[in-house]
This record gives sequence, C-alpha cells and structure tokens, in this order.
Amino acid sequence: MMNCTKMDQGEEGGVCLICVKPFKGNLVKDGDCCSCSYTFRDSVGLEVLQINLQHSKLATAELIKRMDRKSSLIALCTEPWNYKGTLPGLGSLQVTTSSKEGIKRASIVATKDVRLWPIDKYCSNDLVVAAVHHSGGVLVMASWYWDININVIDPLLEDVIIACQRQRIPLVIGGDSNAHSSLWGCEDSNARGYLVEELMALYNLEVRNRGSTSTFCSTRAESIIDITLTNSWCLPVKDWVVDLSDSFSDHRYIRYTFEVSNVSIIKQKRNFSRVHWDHFKANLSLLVCPEVIPDPAGIDTAVEWLTEAIWNVLDEVAPKVAVKPRKNNWWHAG
Repeated sequence: MMNCTKMDQGEEGGVCLICVKPFKGNLVKDGDCCSCSYTFRDSVGLEVLQINLQHSKLATAELIKRMDRKSSLIALCTEPWNYKGTLPGLGSLQVTTSSKEGIKRASIVATKDVRLWPIDKYCSNDLVVAAVHHSGGVLVMASWYWDININVIDPLLEDVIIACQRQRIPLVIGGDSNAHSSLWGCEDSNARGYLVEELMALYNLEVRNRGSTSTFCSTRAESIIDITLTNSWCLPVKDWVVDLSDSFSDHRYIRYTFEVSNVSIIKQKRNFSRVHWDHFKANLSLLVCPEVIPDPAGIDTAVEWLTEAIWNVLDEVAPKVAVKPRKNNWWHAG
C-alpha cells in the first residue's frame, strides 16, 4: 500500500498529490494523507511530448492533431501561440499556464483523462509547474523556457526542485534551455550550459537526452537545446527519442513515456465498537498537557498539535483495517 504524497506549499499547508485535497500544517504526518489510501498494480504508459511551438498557429494545429483522440498524453510546450494573454486553438485539451499577466512562454497541455493540479506558487510566464495524477501515477512536471537574453536560471525552478527533493516527489523538467552542453549531446558546452550542469550537480538531476540528433533545426543552424531533466525519485523514462517528422516549428518533437501504475482504492475503516475509551483518554493525556494559550496566534498551532495527537492515539487503539469486499451469493451472481 502506498499513501498520498505531500506537496510542500509552505507553512500554510499543502496538497495531497493523489486525492488532490488540501490540508493544513502537519496534520498529515510524514507526507501521508488521512483522506485516501491506494494500492498500485499493473503498469500503464504515460506518454509525454516536448515541443517549442514558436508562437505558431500551424504548429499549434499540429499539436492538436497529435493529441486528438488520444489518452494518457501530456505535452510540455514552450513559446505557445498567444492571443490577448490566453492560449487559443487548443480545443478540448486541458491547458495549464501561469496566472500572471503577460505573454506565456511555457504551458502544459494534456488530454482530458489526465488529472492536472497547477502549482501556481512555482509558475511564471517562462515556467509552468503542475502535479500530474494519472491512474495512480504521481509526478510533478515542469515546462521551462529559458530566454536566450536572460543569463540567470529562474529562481522558481530551483524552488520547485528543492521542494520535490525535500518531499521525495518525482519531478521531470522539460523545455527549451537555449544552452549547449556535451551532457545532452552537443559537441561542446557554453556558459549557459555550464549553469545547467551546475544545477544538475547541485540537486542530483539527471539528463534524459539520448544521442546527438538536433532538436532545433532552421535554415541557419542546428543544435540540441531542448532537454529533459529528472530528479532522483522520478520514474524510469522509456523510449526517449527525437521525432524527425514535421512539427511545423523550428524545433522537433521529443517523445518519451513513463511507466506508471493503475490504482485501486482500498477502503479502510476503524472499528470504534471495540475501542477501550478509558485507554484512549489515558494515552491522549500523556501527549497533551492542558495549558492556557495567552496568545491567540497560538490557537492554530495548539489545534494542529491536538489533532495530530488524536490521530496518533487512534492509530494505536483503533488502527485502520482494509474492508474486505462482500462476496456475491449465488442468487446475486452475474
């Protein structure tokens, strides 16, 4: 059994990346969620595309064509087609962008069956971050555009890397780095490439690019500037490849898959009829000492402390047990 994973969102609370329910403070101990419980079975493929759309209507139409009538498909897009602060033309697909005003240069697009939870705290117009829950697979995905005229890596990108590292949450970063490095197949590295290499070394990130096929191709030049990075807890990346078919952009599509798992809800309950309540009260009194709280600001902390103590004692005297499915009798068969 595997419980929900907590996404760090500061002292105010967080969001469970499985059931997508918010919680406050430390009510959820060690990143587990009290609202749901899951068991993982049978692997399924989650396909990912990466593409720089070059602000093109035609490239956007090609993206829709590739995602039409598909399932389990996510696209990390940079430089999408903008119109009055929105990304038009994407039909019934789910679109995640930053809530900030201005031209959007990063987005995440997904088919309707994929559950996306935008994490706007880490988003900018050049970086979009979302928690992806698909059939039990949980990932944090980041679509990143690094402007050629900006020589400092977006601090928000480091923030989300640190947050996922702290909570041991799988993270994949895909986008247009406008940087060269031998680590992802370039003949040499440039200053921007060295900055990405330092970021990788600092946070133990791994580049998933394979081979030396150019991801950017124009009449003037070819290079490998579109990259895929993952952290230590990310699921295995399979079949990473540069797609040579026409994208109607000066960038080529990158395709790869993750093996995630089907998920079944395991119903659990506590048997309160067998609880020895005197034992419950005695154990709880050992954890909670009644005292006056002179500062009203300390009430929330006291409530969180009491709530966690109650959950801990309940786990001792009335642990959750799986509910066995009811067997159908012969007269209910079929």
